[in-house]
Amino acid sequence: MTTNENKDNVVTAAIILDATYIFLALYNKLEGQWQKKTTKAKHKNNYFDGYEFINYYFENIPMHISDLIATTKMQYISGENNTADIYITKGAKTSWRNNVVTNYKSELSNKMIPIIELIIRKEIGINDCKLCHGFNLESNDCIALLIEKIRVQNENMMIHIISNNKRLIQISNERTNITNMNNEPLPTNSILPTYSFFTPNKFLFFLILKGDTAANIDGVFFDEKSDSDYEQYYENNELIADECQDIILAERLRNNYLICDYNSIPKRLKISFNKNNIDI
Repeated sequence: MTTNENKDNVVTAAIILDATYIFLALYNKLEGQWQKKTTKAKHKNNYFDGYEFINYYFENIPMHISDLIATTKMQYISGENNTADIYITKGAKTSWRNNVVTNYKSELSNKMIPIIELIIRKEIGINDCKLCHGFNLESNDCIALLIEKIRVQNENMMIHIISNNKRLIQISNERTNITNMNNEPLPTNSILPTYSFFTPNKFLFFLILKGDTAANIDGVFFDEKSDSDYEQYYENNELIADECQDIILAERLRNNYLICDYNSIPKRLKISFNKNNIDI
């Protein structure tokens, strides 16, 4: 899949769509619209499970994806001849993180697996996007690895990610931003205290210690800690080392670090990703 931009255009930015988030968000949005346009009596309360809704979903995807890309371009790209490369990342059915913690819950919804596979295979609404994927990698992993490849080619490229995966915050900087489909930056106050100064490294630190219930990642500590406690840990890592002399806490700390930090993505999967996406 290649972009159809004029050859005279200069690529000044990259727009990355997280398929795991985008297509589930569109599913939920269109499901609400479908409920309004159909009747429960007609479909016997199965108004969004049948072929009619799926067809309605697929029919509307091209318009929504096109509008999303156009809106993002208008906001972030300036100059008449400037344009962006468009990428879409697809997560695998399995995640390498389950080898670290068996009960880890992947971001990919089971109901969306066959739908995303069909969208990708039929190129429904994504014919102008460059597809990125990899074995055992989640969509957010592919985004992190894709950015590495882009930075090698152009370290100054502006990168705009559309996702709701908070783990991506660790790679945000002045040239990489993450927003949801409504162009809102990802919220951080569920991890960081509201009074805390935000940095990507600090977010990652808090995420490792606090865990993520949505992904079945337990916090490191058994007892409840205050935000001021975590602040002290951030300022003085020796406090963590002292408390995590307990073998169970040490194992939890190690596992959370492996799961949350993109630097922990297994090297073999990085190599495989680069081979599978050699044209990018």
